[in-house]
Amino acid sequence: MSGPSLYHYYAGLEALVGAVTADFFDELAAAMEQVRDARAEAPVGERILAVCRAMRTWAITHPAEFGWIFASPITPSNRQPDSERHAAGQRFERVLLDLTIELWRTRPFPVPDLTNLPASLREQLIAYSDREPVYEECLRDLTGILGLVPAPDRPAA
Repeated sequence: MSGPSLYHYYAGLEALVGAVTADFFDELAAAMEQVRDARAEAPVGERILAVCRAMRTWAITHPAEFGWIFASPITPSNRQPDSERHAAGQRFERVLLDLTIELWRTRPFPVPDLTNLPASLREQLIAYSDREPVYEECLRDLTGILGLVPAPDRPAA
């Protein structure tokens, strides 16, 4: 298919970008939902950890698509509630939002004001954000802080 023939199916570049972005969001959301649904009977903490790991795995195995979704500007037409991109973005957001709401309803937790974090802690969080062992350690710490079941070790690939 030639580049110009794509515009037979889309109104213009913004519509094409919105459709591609929606497809990426749908793929990411599906990967997260699959992991969440496979553990439907597990405690909410385990499902949150599994979904976080699924998102990270997808991001690592799809770096271009992840960058497309989260590092590309959103055009005005794709911000509209009736846009395909907006709907797909909301599907992605609902995966963790629904689990967070479930967690909050079953075990309310304090939410710190992030602006009160020391600058050195913010710098460390940024520095360690791309390191898998630190990511897993943070998940284990978060599990303990929230009083959830101990975080299961990550399954071997």
